[in-house]
Amino acid sequence: MENRLLPPGLHSSSELSVGDRIETDAVEVTAALIERFADLAGDRHLIHLDATEAARAGFPRRVAHGLLVLSLIEGLKSRAPARIDAYASGGWSVTFRRPVLLGDRIRAQFTVTRLRPAPGGQTLIELAMEALNQHEEVVQRGTTRLIARP
Repeated sequence: MENRLLPPGLHSSSELSVGDRIETDAVEVTAALIERFADLAGDRHLIHLDATEAARAGFPRRVAHGLLVLSLIEGLKSRAPARIDAYASGGWSVTFRRPVLLGDRIRAQFTVTRLRPAPGGQTLIELAMEALNQHEEVVQRGTTRLIARP
């Protein structure tokens, strides 16, 4: 198994090997992102929106929604310097390892763990994912599956 950081560009499934990696840039979790996500999702739990309530729950700052962080990770993947030429997601399986707080910067790294043929000449690509904060602590970990064109 190689452990190659993919160079910038769009990579077809035929170019990939198990162990290939993609690293994303980072994004800051801002109050505006948290508030917009709360409005969109309807999740207005106070630890997300009120610093006093977050402190009462034991957090030093407001807490980002776990699904907001996952959405940001998906966006970072789609804008990474190295990308996989896939047209659909086959799903995510993710655990939230530690809270992401207002002002944190997150980035993600993806590693190809499986490549297998799918109907119609397509390829199912499985990626392990780790999302890290600015302290290099894992905040989310899981897998995602992509469906690539023939």
